[in-house]
Amino acid sequence: MLDSLDMSSNIPLYQQLFLALQEGISSGEFGPGSKIPTEVELSDKYGVSRITVRNAINELVESGLLVKHQGKGTFVVDDQRSKSNGHFNNFSSMCREVGKVPGAQVLSTEVLPITEKEAEFFQNSQIKTVFHIKRVRTADGEPVALESIAIPTTCSFILNSNLERSFYEILRENNVIPDRSRWEIEICKANETEHQYLNVPLHAALLLVNERLYSANDTPIYITHSTIKSEAYRLVVF
Repeated sequence: MLDSLDMSSNIPLYQQLFLALQEGISSGEFGPGSKIPTEVELSDKYGVSRITVRNAINELVESGLLVKHQGKGTFVVDDQRSKSNGHFNNFSSMCREVGKVPGAQVLSTEVLPITEKEAEFFQNSQIKTVFHIKRVRTADGEPVALESIAIPTTCSFILNSNLERSFYEILRENNVIPDRSRWEIEICKANETEHQYLNVPLHAALLLVNERLYSANDTPIYITHSTIKSEAYRLVVF
């Protein structure tokens, strides 16, 4: 792993630190399951702020290379399949890739009976209720997307989670490791709710994205429904 960062480089410091830590993981300096240095230790070592360190670590968590365990620290993921397939085109990682700070404003969290469509996706007769979470996603504080998430109430860790953070990060911290996702994308027109929360004209063109997220062995995790300001958000699907 690099001993220092290039303070004169055009590459943001958090991205340089991301690459340094990534190299440390790939080289075996930080082996599978091992704990990486703390934010304070990395901040002192590289002479950068803890916010810079946190952004780099969050990016590695989003990439499926690291996982945070509350009260214990941050560890290298020891599931090799998750490491190789763990990078998703989720909102937070794409924001960071273009130098923006991702955020979320929670509008509501409800427990509702599972719908027929949700039951068809989860394919588990034991799931009777789901959390319905509605959020406004932001980039540098500006509203970009209106998001609705449906996840089974068997994922009880949702009750104690800060839902203004990346959902992928919350899942990984609770040992729910995303493996693949399926996106359906189309064009829609802004309704009253989207007009209010996204600050767009009524009937403005938006991207409508339905995502189905799965863990290993094709186990369903959640369904999301998002309407996105197309001029502010670049989708990369592969």
